[in-house]
Amino acid sequence: KNRWHPWTQEPYCVEAYGYIVLCIFASTVFAGGRGISIIITPLVADTISQSAVFEESDTLDLYDTNNSRDLRSARTERTRNRPYWKSNIHRGQKILVHTPLLVIHRMVNDILPLADRLELQQEAVARLPKASQYLFIELHGHVENIDKIEDIIITNSFGIPLGDYNEIRNGVFPETVRLNHACRPNSAYYFNTNTLSHHVHATKLPPVVRI
Repeated sequence: KNRWHPWTQEPYCVEAYGYIVLCIFASTVFAGGRGISIIITPLVADTISQSAVFEESDTLDLYDTNNSRDLRSARTERTRNRPYWKSNIHRGQKILVHTPLLVIHRMVNDILPLADRLELQQEAVARLPKASQYLFIELHGHVENIDKIEDIIITNSFGIPLGDYNEIRNGVFPETVRLNHACRPNSAYYFNTNTLSHHVHATKLPPVVRI
């Protein structure tokens, strides 16, 4: 084990306002090589690193994590890549379970100057495996004239409870954000803090309907 275990690279840190230190903690082997980058304080990172998911490689397998084989995507000009289910599905059935590629301290906008924040976010994405970098960069934003990675984060983040006291952080899950955020949802989600994974289950969903 390296001295940064379970992280596979030396954390990269910057000092924020009020003497708060924020660092990138990244692993390229997390979730079978999917990887994860977390921008957080060292204290919270220490709590996260003690999760069983970092030590027990079969933990995520129990939930068939990061597998989307039962989904198909329909790309149109309006909907881009919106997934739909290709067979019958029952209420409560699992649709998706995915780990985040990027997790960010929710106060990062308030405690870091813009230049430092953009640098930290860009470096966090660069520390992901190449395939996961592509998944992230392929996501769409909607804010004009700002940094692309910042735009993706603003547009595609979910609030997730993580670390001490389950404080809310921002997590980016490329597969999950492609779901249709409709006024009449046909699925529901929750975040499993033990496996660091986002679960989506059906509420009412006939086949070949956008999720």
